[in-house]
Amino acid sequence: MSDTLDRDQQEAILAIALTAAFADGNKDERERTAVRDVAEALDSAGGLNLAALYREVLMKKPDVG
Repeated sequence: MSDTLDRDQQEAILAIALTAAFADGNKDERERTAVRDVAEALDSAGGLNLAALYREVLMKKPDVG
């Protein structure tokens, strides 16, 4: 088994983190910073589109399957 996550796995983890951050309905800068930190840790190559993932989660369309 590889030690690295593929793109789909990275996006699924971020979608879950974003969903959890938005669950209480508050927009907290600490949560945004934490999600951004997770994204940076997962995506060392810089290819994830965090803004697009935010939109998907806010529109309730993430595919984490």
